[in-house]
Amino acid sequence: MRGLFLESLTQVEIQLFLYYLLFLLGIFLRLVVNLNENHLHSQLKIIFMKLNNKWYPVTFFSSLVLSTITVFMILNNIPGISLLLLLVLITTFAHMIIGIYEVNNSKKINSSQKLMWTLGFLFLNSITGIIYLFYGRKKILN
Repeated sequence: MRGLFLESLTQVEIQLFLYYLLFLLGIFLRLVVNLNENHLHSQLKIIFMKLNNKWYPVTFFSSLVLSTITVFMILNNIPGISLLLLLVLITTFAHMIIGIYEVNNSKKINSSQKLMWTLGFLFLNSITGIIYLFYGRKKILN
């Protein structure tokens, strides 16, 4: 069992994953550069809110599409799904975090609704993601 995940990755998959991580690190560093510590939280909140309107739908649909492709590959015994599984985890985690952040920073819903949405994202993230994207997000952001 030792290193089963890493042994199943090909060298190309590992390189693509490392390039993807470097790309994400580059984006993060570009956003954080030149922020002093006193204004870090407020600056990050402004940046996050600007990106947030675009990133939730992107991460949610990416997660949905990648999950569907992964299931198809597993059912048809197509090799090379290790990297795809990792990307599914990353995009799913990203849409959960963005959704929870949007809900908990909204002033338009009360605390019991915030708790409901947060628990939904944590335990039923696909179903909650669909409902949030097509119904709840309009109410919470507008």
